[in-house]
Amino acid sequence: MVYHTALKGGKLENAEPAYTFFYGDSMAFQHDIFNPYPSAYDKCDIIYFDPPWREGAKIFDERVGITGRSFEQLTGRISELINQINTPVILSCGKWGEKLLPTPDWAVETNLKGTVGQCFVYGYRTPYIGFSYGKDLLPLIAQKFNVLGNWFCGYGNVAFEAIKYNKKFIVSDYNPNCIGYIKSQLEAK
Repeated sequence: MVYHTALKGGKLENAEPAYTFFYGDSMAFQHDIFNPYPSAYDKCDIIYFDPPWREGAKIFDERVGITGRSFEQLTGRISELINQINTPVILSCGKWGEKLLPTPDWAVETNLKGTVGQCFVYGYRTPYIGFSYGKDLLPLIAQKFNVLGNWFCGYGNVAFEAIKYNKKFIVSDYNPNCIGYIKSQLEAK
């Protein structure tokens, strides 16, 4: 599993930028979360994402030429969207989520593979799905739901997990190189 990261020493994958592409009834597209909410996400029965952490948000912004956004603005927009939509949401984040995100219906402290420490998984409008370790979370989501959405898809792990379980995906990232990477991997299959 390739992971789009801002962590020091993380590997960046080379890919031509892509802005929208379809894979059967699924799609990936370039979208900045600060822009209006895309109606494509209305097809999802779950939104699952791992938002940038404070240290990484600035690095991800710089990669696409965005300056001047604060982490609080990002988490404020995430909170606004969580409260605005009716779709269930599951997200994993750092301890900062306790103060900066809406109160979840449930929260679990865990350690996700590839992270540098403990993180929290929050669920909104969906019951706890019974995972013990962070690495088990995405496969359980892909088994339980039919159309997986992701607002920060990076290199497409949610999309690839959906495919593994014959499910659909609607994913986006504000970096068109990430969308290009997903496209190149799916076209190579």
